[in-house]
Amino acid sequence: MDLIQIFLYFIFAFFLFLILNFCKKLEEKTPSIMVLLPVIYILLISSFSFLYKDTIYLVILFEMLIRIYHTKVILNQSNLDIRYYQRTYGLSILLGFFVTNFFLTKVDTIFLTVEEMRIGIWLWIGFFLYKILNSNLSFSFEKSQKEKEDLEEETVVVQYAKLKTRYFSILKTTNQELQLLFYAMMIYEDYHRSNFMRKLDRIRFRFTGRTMKLGIMQVETNQEISDVESIKLAWKKLNKLEKEIALDQSIKKQNKNQEILMAYYEKEEKIPEILRIDTILKEFYHH
Repeated sequence: MDLIQIFLYFIFAFFLFLILNFCKKLEEKTPSIMVLLPVIYILLISSFSFLYKDTIYLVILFEMLIRIYHTKVILNQSNLDIRYYQRTYGLSILLGFFVTNFFLTKVDTIFLTVEEMRIGIWLWIGFFLYKILNSNLSFSFEKSQKEKEDLEEETVVVQYAKLKTRYFSILKTTNQELQLLFYAMMIYEDYHRSNFMRKLDRIRFRFTGRTMKLGIMQVETNQEISDVESIKLAWKKLNKLEKEIALDQSIKKQNKNQEILMAYYEKEEKIPEILRIDTILKEFYHH
């Protein structure tokens, strides 16, 4: 296998990465999709004559490397679910290896002919896709843990340390509870909109000039702002809301942070996770 083939494998692995990301929402109901879809993918791309069939299962391995890089570098997550990668990609690569060596290398093309084996393969693919669309495919091995939107406790603490070191001078206050809540918001926003994606947002803003959410705090603005500027704007807004809610005698102290977040955010689905992160930070801070 030469360098050109390796490059082509990486190109096709990247497209597989995009396909799996698109299908990620199906994984909770159909955990086997992340195992079988890559195998179907290499079956389909094996029809390209410029690809070596005998090692095409390596596309799955390269997709795994792209996903690890995306998780560690782009999303800036310090922890990887090793068991998930071992179970999911281990089985997928193993299946890909057997399909490659005991089927693909034995036929000239994957497309339908009169041969029964090829017809069987396509019937299997059709059945699998039908089950996925109907969300009722089950698989015999234990469901792997899906990539969570919820941050791990260790990740929360690590991100808190990084962000506090970087932005502590901006967030000086005697209100420790409000400061921790703001860090929880920052950790949440940074996790869901990585630094790489925020840079792309700023580039898009320069071309379109449209009002959009920018910076680490995802502040809606019609001007280009940096992460630091978004923090200053969000911190000012949060302090104002906190003072207004503190004057409301009907709000119990234990519900104050929730009320602040409800007043700050347009969409309430962010609030439970931010409150969970806030709880982790409080436990860490008081230990």
